[in-house]
Amino acid sequence: MDFSLKTGTVWKRAWKYKGRYLLILPAFAATLLFKYYPMYGIILAFKDFKARSGIMGSAWANPWYRHFQVLFKDPQFTSALGNTIIVSVFNITVPTLCCISLALMLNEVRSSAFKRIVQTISYLPHFLSWIVLSGIIFTLFSSSYGIVNNFLASAFDGFKWSALSNPGTFRVLLYASYIWKSVGYGSIIYLAAITGVSPELYEAAIVDGASRWQRVWHITIQGIRSTILLLFILDCANILNSNFDQIFNLIGPSVLSTGDVIETFVYRQGIKQRMYDYATAVGLFKNMVGVALMLIVNLIVKRFGEDGIM
Repeated sequence: MDFSLKTGTVWKRAWKYKGRYLLILPAFAATLLFKYYPMYGIILAFKDFKARSGIMGSAWANPWYRHFQVLFKDPQFTSALGNTIIVSVFNITVPTLCCISLALMLNEVRSSAFKRIVQTISYLPHFLSWIVLSGIIFTLFSSSYGIVNNFLASAFDGFKWSALSNPGTFRVLLYASYIWKSVGYGSIIYLAAITGVSPELYEAAIVDGASRWQRVWHITIQGIRSTILLLFILDCANILNSNFDQIFNLIGPSVLSTGDVIETFVYRQGIKQRMYDYATAVGLFKNMVGVALMLIVNLIVKRFGEDGIM
C-alpha cells in the first residue's frame, strides 16, 4: 500500500483504499470513544466538583492544586501508596523470575506430551476470573468454613488460622495467588522468545564442551534478554497498579493496613464517598508516576545498549 503524497490527495487515497480504512474504522472509533474521550474528565482533579453543575460548570479549585495538597497530607493515601509499591514491586520481580524459570525448565523437557500437560495445568488459572479464584481462596482459608481451617481444627484441637483477616498473612496470600494465576500464562511469552534463539548456538556450545547450565545462562537467557527488558519497562509503567480485581475481592476491614492500595483507596473515595474530584487527582498522580517511570527505565535500558520501547 503506497501512502506517498505523489499518488494524489489525501481524500483520493482514502477513497482508493476505502475498504481497508473501513476495516480499521470500528477499532479506531472504539479507541476514540473509550480511551480518548473520557480523558477530558481529568480536569476534575483541578475543580470543586458539584454534580448539579457538571464537570464544566463546577468551579475551579482554589488554589488549582488543592486536591494534591490534601492528597499528600492524607495518612490513608500515604499508607495505600506504600502498600501499592510493596505489592507492585513483588508482582514485577518474583512472578517474572518464576515465569522465566518455568519457561527455561519447559524448554529443557524433551517429552512433548509432558510439556503440554504442564503448560495446560500451569496456565489454566489465567482463564479464571478473580471472582472465581477468590471464591476458591475463601473456600480454602476462611476462618469459619475453610477446608484448611477445618483440617487444622481437627488435627490441632480447635486451632484456626485466620489467614484472610490477619494483616501479615493476607499479603502472603496475595503474592501466592498472583503467582498461581500469572506464572503459567506469562511463561508462554518467554517460551516464544526462546524459540527464536538459533539452534546453531547450542550446537557450537556443545562442541566447545559447555554444560547444560552454561548453555542456559550464556545462550538462552542472553537470547531472550531483550524480551525480558521490554516487559520490565512495561511493568514499570504499571508499578502503581496493584491488580484491583484481586485485592478488591479479598480485602476486608481488618487488613486495610497492609492490603489497602491506591486503586481500592480511589474506589472508596470516588464511588463510596462521592469525592470524584479528589479521586481523579489520585488517579492522575498514579498515571503520571507510571509514565515517568516508564520513560526513565526506557532511557536507562537504552543507555546500556538495548532496544527500548521507543
